[in-house]
Amino acid sequence: MDNLERGNRIELSALAWKAKVLPLYEPRINILMNNFCIDVALDIDPLTKEIESYGNNSHTTVSLRDINPKLNSYLKEINLTIIYAELFYTPPHITGEAHTDGLGGDYIKINFVYYGKNSTMNWYAPKSNIQKTLLPTNVNASSNYLFYKLNEVDKLHEQSVKFPSIVQVGIPHSITTTDEHRYCLSLVPVRYGRRITMQKAKNIWSR
Repeated sequence: MDNLERGNRIELSALAWKAKVLPLYEPRINILMNNFCIDVALDIDPLTKEIESYGNNSHTTVSLRDINPKLNSYLKEINLTIIYAELFYTPPHITGEAHTDGLGGDYIKINFVYYGKNSTMNWYAPKSNIQKTLLPTNVNASSNYLFYKLNEVDKLHEQSVKFPSIVQVGIPHSITTTDEHRYCLSLVPVRYGRRITMQKAKNIWSR
């Protein structure tokens, strides 16, 4: 695997997101934490199948039965449960559409990136007076998103996503790939039935 590089609505202002670096450091996380993406030192392969077995559809639902029991056990120890899993495939030399997961707010996913050398995840703030309609995804009728053109948002941050990283998905975000295709396994965790905010994730993984 040498090539590996993948609630309630809360209104946050663009200025709040721009204050992205916090004075917080934790060896198990091993980076200066920010409001967008934190890398977690976790030596567990998340799937029981090879990533290539899912093909190269841009967006695929992953059965929860495919999640490695060791990962489920680890998450259970910290009172987390995965309720949904999906896989995103991005070809080389692409910058994807900016979107929020759901209506937007403050909630995270656990992302494991396969391949995707030098790829980045980008986070944005919507420009003023931009109104959006919730759209369904093409893989799950109960899953939806808000789509933004790149001229409708201002870039806040970019960072490589690791194996895994905890990523903010409640604000507009997109993916940029370079010379290598990218798979991203994206897991939705809940705690006591509720989505996890970024601050709560920092608290969980800094213990």
